[in-house]
Amino acid sequence: MFLESEIKDREFLVGSCDVIKEWQKHVNNWGKCDALSKIFTKILEIIPDKVFEQLLLWNKSKNFWDTRLSLIISLLYFSKTKKVV
Repeated sequence: MFLESEIKDREFLVGSCDVIKEWQKHVNNWGKCDALSKIFTKILEIIPDKVFEQLLLWNKSKNFWDTRLSLIISLLYFSKTKKVV
C-alpha cells in the first residue's frame, strides 16, 4: 500500500518513479487510475521533464487507461499550479 506520507517524500518519489510507472500496466479501473494520477502529479512537480515525456507516450496510447491517466495527471497538475507549458 502506498502511504500518503510517502507521497510527500521527494527523494522517495524520485527514486521510485520507474517502479511507480510500471504500476500503470495494472490500471484497469477508475479508482486505480485516479490514485496513480495523484502520485504522478506529485512526481510531475519534482521532475517535470521525465513525467511530461511519459505523459506524451500515454496520451498517444490506444489503451484507454493510459490515455485517461495522462489526462487526469495533466488536469490535476495544471489546476494546482496554474502553469502553462
